[in-house]
Amino acid sequence: MSMKYVAEPQGLLTLPKGGLLSPEGGNEPEDKNSKARVNTEPSSEVKEQKNGESKGSLVTAPQPNKGKDSTSQNSSDAKKLTGQTPETKKETVAVAKVPSIPKVSLSASINYLKGKIMVEDKYEKGFSTPQEEVCPNNGRDLKVLILITTAPDHEKHRNAIRMTWGHFALRKDIALGFMVGRTSRGDVQSVIDKENERYGDIIEANFVDHYSNLTLKTVAMLEWAKTYCSEAPFVLKTDDDMFINVPLLLAFIHVKKNDKNAMYGRLAKGWKPVRNKKSKYFVDTSTYSRIRYPDFLTGPAYLLTNDVIEKSYNKLLSTVFFFLEDVLVTGFVK
Repeated sequence: MSMKYVAEPQGLLTLPKGGLLSPEGGNEPEDKNSKARVNTEPSSEVKEQKNGESKGSLVTAPQPNKGKDSTSQNSSDAKKLTGQTPETKKETVAVAKVPSIPKVSLSASINYLKGKIMVEDKYEKGFSTPQEEVCPNNGRDLKVLILITTAPDHEKHRNAIRMTWGHFALRKDIALGFMVGRTSRGDVQSVIDKENERYGDIIEANFVDHYSNLTLKTVAMLEWAKTYCSEAPFVLKTDDDMFINVPLLLAFIHVKKNDKNAMYGRLAKGWKPVRNKKSKYFVDTSTYSRIRYPDFLTGPAYLLTNDVIEKSYNKLLSTVFFFLEDVLVTGFVK
C-alpha cells in the first residue's frame, strides 16, 4: 500500500542531546527503550525547501538510524537523560498519512520477512493490572490517549514525566498511561506497586518485559487501547524519554480531527537493515533479505487515528515476529 507524505508544523518533538534526568550509574534497565533526547520549541510555520521537500514537520529529531550502524551512535543510545537543554541540530522529518482504505494491509516487503514464529505465538494477551480508570467512559470524552512505553525499573523517567508534560493528564480530554511487561525482580515490582497505589497510571501487561520484546509492548498498547479506550479519537504512542509539546499536539489533532486511517510521525524512508553483528539493530539476511526496509515511522513517537488501532492489532497477531517494533508496526503492517 502506498503512503502519502505531507508536511506538518514542527515543534511537537525536538530531540537534543539533553533531556529530563541526570546520568546515574547502576545496572542496565530491563528494557532499553530508544534513548533519544527531547526538548520542545513550538513552531507552527511550515517552510518549503527549493527542492520541494517540506522543512517543517510533525517531529523534528535526530534518531538512531537502523539503516546506518555506528559505534558512536550506539554509545549515544546508551547515555541517560540529562537536565540540560543544549542547542539541537534538527533534521527534516516527513509525516506519513495512510490513505483511507477498508482494511490495514501488509507491505509487499512482508514477503521477505522470514521466520517461523508469529507474533501471536510470543504474545500473551491480557493485563495483570489493566488500570481501566486511566480511560474513563471508554475514551468518549477524550481528544487523545497517550500511552508511554517504559521499562519496569524506570521510576525516575516516569516521575519526570508526571512532574512535567504529563500534568496535562489532569485535563478531562487527555488520558495518559505507562505500559510495562512482567518483571522477575521483586524489588522493581514493589516500586511499581507503590507507584500504582499513588498514581494508578502503570498498565502491567502479561508479556515478559525485555528490549527484544518491544514489539510485544506495542501490541499490548494496541490491545489495551481497543479494549479499554476504543472511543478515543487519537492514540499517541511514545517512549519514557520523550518530552511532548502537548498544546501543539492538541492543535495538530484539532486540524486533523476528521482524518481516517492515518499515522503521523517521523518518516524513515529508504533505511537499510544493519548487517553489522555488533549492532543492537543487527538483522541477518535469513531474517530479512531485502536491501531496504519499507518506509516506516520511527518508534519514539507516532500518532494513530482511532480506526487504525484494532485493525493493526489483529493484523500484527498473524504476522511474523520482528524485534524492531516500529519497522513492523508502521512499515510491514500499515
